[in-house]
Amino acid sequence: MSASYLVHLHVRDPRSTFRARRAPPLPTPPRGPAQSSSLDAQPGIISCMNRTLPSTSTDRPYLTAYDGAARIYAENFAALLSIVQPVETRPFPPGIWQHFPNRRKWYRTTDEFYVLQGNPEAVLEAIRAAGAGPDLVIDVIGPDPAQDDPVYQRAGFHCDDVEVLMDRPITSADADRPDDPRVVATLTDRQIEKLAESWNSGRTANGYQPIRAAHNTAPGLVQRFIEIDGEAAAYGRAMIVDGEALLTDVNAFPGFRRRGLGRAIMESLHSGLARAGATRVVLTATEMGLPLYEQLGYRTLAQDWIYVPRESS
Repeated sequence: MSASYLVHLHVRDPRSTFRARRAPPLPTPPRGPAQSSSLDAQPGIISCMNRTLPSTSTDRPYLTAYDGAARIYAENFAALLSIVQPVETRPFPPGIWQHFPNRRKWYRTTDEFYVLQGNPEAVLEAIRAAGAGPDLVIDVIGPDPAQDDPVYQRAGFHCDDVEVLMDRPITSADADRPDDPRVVATLTDRQIEKLAESWNSGRTANGYQPIRAAHNTAPGLVQRFIEIDGEAAAYGRAMIVDGEALLTDVNAFPGFRRRGLGRAIMESLHSGLARAGATRVVLTATEMGLPLYEQLGYRTLAQDWIYVPRESS
């Protein structure tokens, strides 16, 4: 779903890779009868770039999980998405529920639910009671969501993607870091057009455009762009809500990878976040990006297993 080079890449076999970085455990139900994980089947290419606006959840454990990182992950992205697409938050006690009247980005998704690992039966019952879907996504966040996987399988869901939730503080040292001279924060109309062309890859569904002139002036948005020889080379952005940021959409486009552009974008975003008053940043990543993120000061908090109905995968 994403062309992301550094952030939001896809994991094919996550179960054996994240054990050493596991977050403190959450309460989880006992394992049921032995089954193969839904990740044993060939996964699809579904991911979750949209998130919800300020939450109507009444579930304090979700809102406070991982020092609130699960909430930031869920809320700040919809604040970002809402610049160009409507996002509605709806009451959902087990976590956060967002509804997309025009569907999400280029995709079929109409609803996304964010929940903690543990008690998947109650989560599924609440989703059924909500009357959402059928084109829905469930993000199951925890130290080892594989424990819940058999329940979601039996309910007809398939895990299409796995991400790692990470965070780091934003400090005065970030503000003092000089920017790469190639990096710009405000895009011209021509640069927006070139970036959209590279990013869209021919996708036009739902009238979604990932970059518009409105992103130059959107409150809370920090963005960075690198152009090389008149072409869109790299881009990334972060959305700040109440001093806490979600960093996402870091892309080094084909023909410009393995040049350090992703690191340049991320370091410039950290600097911009510090100057904008942010004190913390959250992102989601995969094993491929973990070494770089750890070098940049990120800590691993949890895994996010992303489920879709099996017939949609």
